[in-house]
Amino acid sequence: GTEITFTQHGKQLVTKISGQQVGLLTSPSLSKALWDIYAGPDPVSPEAKASFATTLASVIKD
Repeated sequence: GTEITFTQHGKQLVTKISGQQVGLLTSPSLSKALWDIYAGPDPVSPEAKASFATTLASVIKD
């Protein structure tokens, strides 16, 4: 499948698809809204949110 990644660098949110940067958001409000879409209380994809949580937990644990 296609991998989409979001990386927060300070106030910038970088979007990559299959390793290629396709977007850069510099608005903190827009970045927060995008995070809420994927990781908020009513995510567009519960599976993506669960995967994010699992990955984050493994990074913190290591």
